[in-house]
Amino acid sequence: MRGRGAALVLCVCLGCGCGDDERPGGRDSGPVIPPAQIDPLVAFEGHRRMAVSITADGVDLTDATVAPDDPSGSLTVVAQRCNRVRCGALLAVADTRGNLGMPIPAPIDARNELLRIDAPSGPRRALLSVMPLDAITNGGSTPLMVRGTVMASSANATAGSTFRGTVGDPVRWVIFGGGALHGTVDVSAEGAEARAGGAPGGAAGLDGAGGGAGRAGLGGGGGGGAGAAELGTAGLGADGSIDGGGAGGAAAGDPPLSCLGRFDGAPCGGSGGGGATGSGGAGGGGLLIVALEPMDFGGGRLLVRGGDGADGGGGGSGGDLLLAAPSLTAPDTLEVGGGLGGPGAAGPGAGGEGSRGRLRADLGTGNLAAAWTGPSVDLAGLEQLTSAGVMTLRGRASADAAIEVAAIGGGLARTTTADAAGAWSVDVDLVPGLNRLAVTATGAEGTTRTWTGTNIELARASPGASPLPVGATVDVVFVPDSE
Repeated sequence: MRGRGAALVLCVCLGCGCGDDERPGGRDSGPVIPPAQIDPLVAFEGHRRMAVSITADGVDLTDATVAPDDPSGSLTVVAQRCNRVRCGALLAVADTRGNLGMPIPAPIDARNELLRIDAPSGPRRALLSVMPLDAITNGGSTPLMVRGTVMASSANATAGSTFRGTVGDPVRWVIFGGGALHGTVDVSAEGAEARAGGAPGGAAGLDGAGGGAGRAGLGGGGGGGAGAAELGTAGLGADGSIDGGGAGGAAAGDPPLSCLGRFDGAPCGGSGGGGATGSGGAGGGGLLIVALEPMDFGGGRLLVRGGDGADGGGGGSGGDLLLAAPSLTAPDTLEVGGGLGGPGAAGPGAGGEGSRGRLRADLGTGNLAAAWTGPSVDLAGLEQLTSAGVMTLRGRASADAAIEVAAIGGGLARTTTADAAGAWSVDVDLVPGLNRLAVTATGAEGTTRTWTGTNIELARASPGASPLPVGATVDVVFVPDSE
């Protein structure tokens, strides 16, 4: 990988230096086959459209062919193209290993796979380290408690199944394949205890927590509702006046859902309502589900509701929800609403309602009602192996957004502007080899990175930390007819 994505190439083979003398049956099974160089060096189970660039120093690759060295392994060559200098290959990576119970794979868990490049002058081998990924599955009626970031090969859940967020980090599922989630994923607030990244509500007589927290009830007034996508409603006074309770929380000022695309501890989820005689409702949690292949949520429910206040407490705001896939079948239920204010009891006024949460959908095709549309890339018909030096990227974003297509690691930037319907198109100049392109959109809501593409870019939040996904790339290998 190049640029920030290089975080995963640190000693990923089982024993460093293992690429120079690999043989089909081990180190004593035959003569050494010289190595070829491959970019990127790391693959993930479940990835169905992985583009790689292969070179071999001093070797003419004209009329060469690329194939898995072990046909029974996890790699399949879907398409290939070679010229004198390089070969491009489009790979599918099968999910061949059982679940290890590890949300983020460690480099030591990688399995070495070899691609054989048969050139007229003789064979070469390229070493690819395949990282094992768990599948997200749920086929029972007992709720599964989830939290944190999971990189998965696929996701499947039957109707009637439930995933439920726990107290702590937002739920982030990054899926290299696709899947079908027909059950419920619920990261809604629960009482005054926030779930999956949401902030707690205020205890009796105290302000709520979080950036859009509602204020406590004043002089027996109800607590203010928490804000998120908009202002929370103020609490009422004991006499029903609108200025006798706690103030509603402010609308969030950050770009919508930027927290779900950051892994450096940025706050995420909804805020808590202010307390009164009783507690305010907690904020809904944060939920990110992104996939490189189509996702089917038909019949399912995705819930990030804010919690209700009690005894005059304000309602918590709805949480944060970001969905992205090349195409998506919408769930039957999609709830990001704020919690209700608690009714007044023995004198206090009623609590204010929490604001609705924030919803974003990056979709190549299809849409979601009431969703704010983030930048997406239309992958239909996109060639990941090309002999043309210019390609056209198309996609959708919010209306009139400024679009930038940039190469990871620098060296290229092309810009355009989305039209009034959000559609955009831009011609991109390619360089020979692997082109890793990232798309961003800048509009009234701020600057956001796309989550739709053919690969996921990984970075470290801090030195020594596990590599985590920060957005999608469109990976294209340019193999000129002559080079």
